[in-house]
Amino acid sequence: MWIVEYLWLIPFLPFLAALLTAPLRREFKKLSAALVIGAMTLCVLLSLCAASHVLNGGDHGEVFRKCFNVTWFSYGEAAGVSVRLGWVLDPLSAMMLLVVSV
Repeated sequence: MWIVEYLWLIPFLPFLAALLTAPLRREFKKLSAALVIGAMTLCVLLSLCAASHVLNGGDHGEVFRKCFNVTWFSYGEAAGVSVRLGWVLDPLSAMMLLVVSV
């Protein structure tokens, strides 16, 4: 289930392409287009992988649902409070990934 750990790339790749193309001047419009189209192509491919993983993931009519969490930041030595960031891959989120990326 490698795709669950790499779902963060789907929103990050277009953001990175936007950051890289924003300072480029008009002379580099082909490079800008290549970066943006490449990022969106990778997003669509990752979304297709996630959707196919969800469609093939359930056994005996079970609904596929996978969660992945990471610690975003921690504070307080005594309390040890941490804020976690995560995402869920289930049929609804896989469909939304396809709708938004395509």
